[in-house]
Amino acid sequence: MKKLSYNIFSIIVASSVLFLSSCGSGVDDIDPILTYGCTDSTALNYDSLATENDSSCVYDIEPLLIYGCTDSTALNYDSLATVDDGSCLTIIGEWQFNANCTEYPNPLTGGADTIFLDEELPDVITVLSSSSNNLFIEAGSNDLIASINSTGNFNIGFQSFRAYVDAFADTITIFIEGTGVFISDNEGVMDLTFSEPFLQVEINCSVNISR
Repeated sequence: MKKLSYNIFSIIVASSVLFLSSCGSGVDDIDPILTYGCTDSTALNYDSLATENDSSCVYDIEPLLIYGCTDSTALNYDSLATVDDGSCLTIIGEWQFNANCTEYPNPLTGGADTIFLDEELPDVITVLSSSSNNLFIEAGSNDLIASINSTGNFNIGFQSFRAYVDAFADTITIFIEGTGVFISDNEGVMDLTFSEPFLQVEINCSVNISR
C-alpha cells in the first residue's frame, strides 16, 4: 500500500514539473515606458528624464557680428555695426594748418613786391562739426562750409575769405575753393586756390593738416 502511494505521489510531482516547464516563467514581457524629449546634454532644453530623443533639442546660436564704426560722432559711423573695428574717422577739433603757397607778384606795384599768402593764413583751423554730409570749418575769422563723404574726402566750394595781406597792408576779401581729405584722425591734406577776380590774382596752396 505504501509503495502504491509513493508511486502516485511521484507521478503527481513529475506532472507538475512538466506543466510548469511548458508554461515558462508565467510572467508576460512588458515594454518599457518611453519618455520623449531632448536627450542631448549639450542642448539648452536637455531633459534628463527623457529616454527617447524627439528631435526637439535647441542649441545656443551665436549672435550675428557686424564690424564697423560704432561712434555716432565719426564720419563713417555705421548704425548697423555691433562691434567697433577701430575704423572710426573722428575729425572734430583743432588742426594745425601748414600751407605752402605759390608766390605771386603784387599787381598793385607792378610786381615790385610779392604776395606770400602762406604767411598770412591761420596756423590753426577748427573743425566744428560734420553732419548731413556738410563740414563746418573755422579758419581765423572765416566760417567755411564744405561737403564731405564718409571716407573723409571733402570739397570747399567757391566762397569768400578774409585775410590780412602784407603786400596790401590791409585785411582784404579774397575767395577760396578747393578739395581735401582727412587721411586719419590726425592727418589730412588740402589743395586750395585763393583768388581775387578783379586783380586777376590766383594763388595755389598745398596744405598739410595735423594734430
